[in-house]
Amino acid sequence: MLPPDVVLCELVRRGPRMLVLVVRTDRPAPTVFAVPLDEDPDLLRLPAPDGPARWGEPLEPLLRAVADHSAPGETLWLVPDGPLHDLPLHAVEVDGTPLGERNPLCVTPSASLLRHRLGQAPDAGVRRALIMADPVGDLPHARAEAHLIGGLLPDVEVYTGASATRRRLLGG
Repeated sequence: MLPPDVVLCELVRRGPRMLVLVVRTDRPAPTVFAVPLDEDPDLLRLPAPDGPARWGEPLEPLLRAVADHSAPGETLWLVPDGPLHDLPLHAVEVDGTPLGERNPLCVTPSASLLRHRLGQAPDAGVRRALIMADPVGDLPHARAEAHLIGGLLPDVEVYTGASATRRRLLGG
């Protein structure tokens, strides 16, 4: 589904590191790797106009890893997680150049938007869904989102909180 010059990069926070999932048309399977972060992205704030020029320095290892899996000029479709949504990732310098000058960027909250952006509708043959959300109770809006999405589908099972178990997922 991806055009040849688009690289999909999902950035998912897991504790003090970011997991990066890279999908490319020229590779048979996604590449997944972890990048440790020295600073908590929750604590990163945009600088005042007279603030430090290199405010994004703590994110350089993450975006350098993304750049290592793309060529200059390829479009990077970034799907950031959590606090990264609020940061101008295009302005973080990689090897002295802002990432947005090296690569055109698209930033979206979900990779599924790529399908809609490219004009390809989801498979109309899918009629059933299993939605599981927030088993630990640490995702403030996930349960409401799960039920909202469940209400849009014709045949769906929605499990949230303690009922969203691995056993249920595996059908046991």
